[in-house]
Amino acid sequence: MKKKLNNDGLAKKDPPIKTEVLEEVDLGFVSKPKEPDYKKTPNYSKIYADQAIESGKRIITKQQSRDGVGVYDLVPPDLTEKESRAGKPVSLDQWFFKYYSQPEVQEHLSNQLKTADGKKVSVEEIQQMVNQTKKARILSGQASDLGNASVKFTTEPKTGMVRSTGIGTSFDWATRKEIGASGPMMDEELTHYSNIDAQGTYLQALLSDGKAKMSSIGVTGFYDSYKKDNNMTIREMRYMKKPEETMGTFNQFRSTINHTYGKQYTIESLEKIIKNNPKAKEQYFYKAFDKAKIVKALNTIAQNEVEQDIMSNFRDA
Repeated sequence: MKKKLNNDGLAKKDPPIKTEVLEEVDLGFVSKPKEPDYKKTPNYSKIYADQAIESGKRIITKQQSRDGVGVYDLVPPDLTEKESRAGKPVSLDQWFFKYYSQPEVQEHLSNQLKTADGKKVSVEEIQQMVNQTKKARILSGQASDLGNASVKFTTEPKTGMVRSTGIGTSFDWATRKEIGASGPMMDEELTHYSNIDAQGTYLQALLSDGKAKMSSIGVTGFYDSYKKDNNMTIREMRYMKKPEETMGTFNQFRSTINHTYGKQYTIESLEKIIKNNPKAKEQYFYKAFDKAKIVKALNTIAQNEVEQDIMSNFRDA
C-alpha cells in the first residue's frame, strides 16, 4: 500500500531548488563577427565608408592610420576625359597584366580578396579591376617626393571617396632616364592602381601566422614577422607595415623574379634564383622577410588557400 503524500508534497522534506544566473562563457564554438577594419579608424573618413556601403557601393580601404583611412571603389572608376588624355598609356606587356589576366589566378584571388565589409570579390570584378587598370596613364615626373613612382589620386569632396588618376614617375637627372615607367616598379604601382593591393591583409596574416591585426593606428603585431637582420631603416619597416605596401612590394619582387602561376618554390630554389638575379636581392620584400616566409608567400598567394582562418585578427569574413 502506497503512502499518501501530505498536502505540501515534498516541500517540507526537501530544500527549495536554488537558481543562479552564471556569467556567459565563450567556448569558441560560434565565431562572433568582427567589425570591418575601417571601423577602427578614429577619423571621420569611416563615415564615408559607411555611406558608400549603405548606398550599395563595393569598396576597399587603404592607408589606415590615426589620420584616417582612404575609401576607394573596388573597381577603379573611369578617368575623366582630360585625365585619359594626360601623359602616356601604360604598357600592356607588364608582368602585372600577364599574371592577373590568367583565369586560374583570378579564381584563387577571388578566394583571398575581400571588400571593406568582408564580402568576397568575384572573378568578374577582378577582371574589371584589371581592365580598368589598362586605362591608367603614366604621368612623367609626377611621383610623390617620397618615392620613385607613385599612384596619383584625387578625393571627391562630397563623398570622401578617393579615386586614382594616374601613375607618377621620376627622373634620374644624372642619366636623364625616367624611373618607374616600366618593369617591376611599374608592376607595384599597377597593383596599387587596380586595388588588388587590398590583398595585403591576407598576405600579412600569412606572413605573421595570424598575429597581425588592425587597430585604430594601423596594423599591430606585424613587426615580429620581419627577419632580425633585415638591415632596413625604421622608415622602411613602417612603410612595409602598411598592408597595401606589403602587397605592392611583394608584386614588385614577383615581377623581378618573373614569377609564373603554379610554380612551387623551396628555399634552395629561391636561393638559386637570387644568385642568378642580383636585383632581386635588393628588393624590399626580400630584405624584410626570411626565406621560409618568402617561399610560403610565393606558394600561397593567388595559388593555394591555407587551411586555417588566418584572417581572424583582421576580420571574420
